[in-house]
Amino acid sequence: MSQVEPNAGSYSLWLLLCEEDEVWVRGLISALAGELGTEAFFPHVTLIGALSEDPTQAAAALPALAACQSLFAAEIDGIGMQPSVFTAFFLRLRGHPALTALHERAKDFGGGSVFAPMPFMPHISLAYGHIDEGVKRSLRARLEGEFAGRSIRFDRIAYAYSGVDIPITRWRIDACVSLA
Repeated sequence: MSQVEPNAGSYSLWLLLCEEDEVWVRGLISALAGELGTEAFFPHVTLIGALSEDPTQAAAALPALAACQSLFAAEIDGIGMQPSVFTAFFLRLRGHPALTALHERAKDFGGGSVFAPMPFMPHISLAYGHIDEGVKRSLRARLEGEFAGRSIRFDRIAYAYSGVDIPITRWRIDACVSLA
């Protein structure tokens, strides 16, 4: 874990993939970034974003959140596309009670209440950016069969320096704890 100045920027709670799945998805993200001319990033599910907790306090609260959930897998439910930069092209995850429970617990992370303005949509982004709709449809047609019947396993929660106002190249994980 690295030391960070309090309130140095936005933070998020990420659910991280088990190593084997992380390697697979990270390779896909890197390949798509090269193909689309976008930034590569660390694969994750954002449980809650836009946190401004003191990193030291947040790191201390992370083990209690992780202790509430054991390792689990969520089924991939296809590829989603939206006009938003951060949901441009992503893996939809079928609803899993653990995903919902972790999201709900994350709202009270570190003892503070967090405003979550939109419904929770568990997903793993594959590409960020303003990507042409035709290009996205073509990518989905090409890749969708690769995900049929697959699940993604999760084993860690991370406190990440990330956010819409922070360049993706500066995103980093400041604390990480294994699920129970």
